Amino acid sequence: MIQAMLAMADELQKVQKKHESMNFKAAAEEYIETKRNILSPTSPKTVRNYHGFISAVLGTFYPNLKN
Repeated sequence: MIQAMLAMADELQKVQKKHESMNFKAAAEEYIETKRNILSPTSPKTVRNYHGFISAVLGTFYPNLKN
């Protein structure tokens, strides 16, 4: 059980390091790809929509980002 937990912790650290070097465009594209089935195909039309999209991407890939 301890070995499995250590393996999961190692994998999580790899994923976090990958996201540390990811720019916003790459994060946004990956977010869209993971949400392809539920996102609307139309582009955001308002500042509120843009803010929601940016917040969702940052929350997914940079959850510890300080305001």
